[in-house]
Amino acid sequence: NNCGPATLSMALSFWGWQGDQAAVAEFLKPNRRDKNVMPSEMAAFVEAQTIFRVVVRVGGDLDLLKRFLAAGLPVILEKGFEGPNFEGWMGHYVLVTGYDDAAQEFTTQDSFFGPNIVVSYAIVESFWRAFNFTYLVVFPPERETEAQAILGPQADETANARSTLALASEEIYTLSGRDQFFAWFNRGTNLVALQDYAGAAEA
Repeated sequence: NNCGPATLSMALSFWGWQGDQAAVAEFLKPNRRDKNVMPSEMAAFVEAQTIFRVVVRVGGDLDLLKRFLAAGLPVILEKGFEGPNFEGWMGHYVLVTGYDDAAQEFTTQDSFFGPNIVVSYAIVESFWRAFNFTYLVVFPPERETEAQAILGPQADETANARSTLALASEEIYTLSGRDQFFAWFNRGTNLVALQDYAGAAEA
């Protein structure tokens, strides 16, 4: 139960960071029974304990993910998880490091399944939806302008929440089953970010 620290340490090590997941966990989970690590906590570690920069946004999509990867910027995704020998469902982090349009697959570094795990675009999108398409990108300070350019309008957090709200509101009527339930939950999450608490409660 250390996927947050493990995945963040993988992302940092890509840029030459010499620490390990134990050091990250000490900061993120001083109580070992803590079962949840928030993206904001991971960002706080990067900002307070390293020389690197980080952006955390919601509403990511496959094209944006591929643009970061094509620029040599691995991306951490917060997603749902179901695995072998595990009953139920939980949250999980993975580091996405490559993609193959011909095969419609991403390459991920997964602290549970192992290195270079190939996952279809469709599966990534469905399990990513469970966490409002949240993503983190860690990069050296000299790559900040480039990262912001890739984000485009999503660099503004309020605009990011509004566009992700629009996405969730649309998906409510285009999806079914579990994906539709997560779309409703994402609508509420984005309304909270926009301080519409009554609307969020209704969703």
